[in-house]
Amino acid sequence: MNRIRFVLYVGCLAVLVACGEPSVSQNLAWVAPVENEDGSQLTDLAGYRIYRNGEMILDVSDPSLVDVEIDGKSGDIVWLTAYNSDGVESDSSNPVTLPSPVVAEH
Repeated sequence: MNRIRFVLYVGCLAVLVACGEPSVSQNLAWVAPVENEDGSQLTDLAGYRIYRNGEMILDVSDPSLVDVEIDGKSGDIVWLTAYNSDGVESDSSNPVTLPSPVVAEH
């Protein structure tokens, strides 16, 4: 059973602010992994898991999907892992801290 080598990019692409209580919308994008930690070709990628502040918030079971939008609060920390058909999970991506939104006056 091989562990996935998951090298990815996770970044803030958009910050949205609603009237009233500020909310942060974070668009996470990554490059799908192509190999296992031992250098062999990854042929059984099953999906991704997205974590926020230590808790899994989304299981993306479509391995062709390489971006999602999540909501959170300023200062929340998010990261991703990939997993294969055996359920073996990769190491975590680099963590990203959600930014503080700029509240527009009405």
